[in-house]
Amino acid sequence: MRYLIHLIFATCVALMAAAALANETSGSTAKKKSSRDECVFFSTLYDWRALDDNNMVLWAPGQRGVYQVELTLPLLGLRFAETLAFIDSDENHQLCSYGRDAVGTNDGGIPGKSSIRRITRLDAGGIAKLEEKYKVDLSRGKNKKKIPSEPARETAQ
Repeated sequence: MRYLIHLIFATCVALMAAAALANETSGSTAKKKSSRDECVFFSTLYDWRALDDNNMVLWAPGQRGVYQVELTLPLLGLRFAETLAFIDSDENHQLCSYGRDAVGTNDGGIPGKSSIRRITRLDAGGIAKLEEKYKVDLSRGKNKKKIPSEPARETAQ
C-alpha cells in the first residue's frame, strides 16, 4: 500500500512538472510573437535616425519596414552619431530584443553600447506619433525631398 501511495505521488509530481514546462514553453513562444519582440535582418537595414539617447528608428525595405528601437540604457551622443555598430550577440543575423543584441557607437571618442529593450514595427499612426513627439520628419521614399544633383563640371567653374 505504501508503494502505491508513493507511485501516485510521484505520478502527480511528474504531471505537474510536465504541465509547468508546457506552460513555460508556450509562454516563451507567445513572447517571441508579440510586437515587443520584432526582429530585423541586418542585411535589410538601409537607414536609421536617432530620436534621443534611448530611441531610434530603423528603415528596412517594404511598406512595413519601419521600426522603433528602444535601448535599455541611454547611449550618450546617439543623436549626433555618424556611425553605429549593430551587435549581433546571438549570431542569428537579426537585430532582436531577446537575443542580447545591442547598438554601439564610438563617435566623439566616447565608446558606448546599449542592449535593445524593444523593437516595435511602426504603422502610419505610430510614425505620426513619433513625428509629433520628437518634432521630426520620418517620411521616406516618394514624399522625401530630393537632394539636388551635382552640377555638370563644365558649368561649375
